[in-house]
Amino acid sequence: MKNNPLFWPLLALAVVATAGIAAIAPSFAFHVRSAYSGQEFWLTFAHEPTEEELLDAVIDKEPLFKDAGNPKQQWRAAQGAGGHFDIRIDGNHSLRVMPYRPGESPDVFLPSGYRVKGRWLTEPETRIELAPFVTKTLLPILVFALGVATAFLAVRFVQYLLHNCLYAIIALGLLFAVFAPVSASEAEQAHSVIPYVYFEILRCFVFGAASYGAFRLRDRQAWLWTMVTVAVVFNPVVPARFSKEAWEILDVAAGGFFIAAISRFRRGPVDAR
Repeated sequence: MKNNPLFWPLLALAVVATAGIAAIAPSFAFHVRSAYSGQEFWLTFAHEPTEEELLDAVIDKEPLFKDAGNPKQQWRAAQGAGGHFDIRIDGNHSLRVMPYRPGESPDVFLPSGYRVKGRWLTEPETRIELAPFVTKTLLPILVFALGVATAFLAVRFVQYLLHNCLYAIIALGLLFAVFAPVSASEAEQAHSVIPYVYFEILRCFVFGAASYGAFRLRDRQAWLWTMVTVAVVFNPVVPARFSKEAWEILDVAAGGFFIAAISRFRRGPVDAR
């Protein structure tokens, strides 16, 4: 796995993502359930928030406050006047939109002596706090672990694709190029069944597959130089020029060689003797 050329770039990407998450992750995070609508949401802070800051953050998130004036100013005005900002939910329940105060009851007592059961908009019982250790340490570690797992699976998937599927697909593409009634001349494309660009794309795939095969089979001289030869013949940078009949022979030979390479890859490590 470590010798695969894809592994280290993907691992480096996982390290960069981990460092980025550690840098931007908030120091304090809270999972909050609003006592007004019952909706749940996440609140994040760069520092440990006060009850006032928590209340304002919940007000900003609470959808039922979207068209309710300015609750922030209302609770501050009520607090400044020594009172409370309570919202009547129904005849038996009310909501106290004030910073939570331990030991203070949110119930409302009417002049008649009737007691209306109250609840805080937000209080510790309706919040789950994630400590900085979780957001700054465990979360980046989790991201790194997921990144390494993703890199491992991606490398395995590419290896499986290259060893089992891609070479077979390219071999079929080469055989199709032999038997399809397509002229190698761009001037005659009007009479072609498939466009000439098909051969240009096929050339790139053959070149890439042969180059990868040469790397994988570098400890086997015969396989190595055959792969190098295929890569040179099909390279898209300096295209080789052959007759149509010669290309047909080369396509069949390269297709058969790629099929044989599949069985060679399936035997296990390429350096096995």
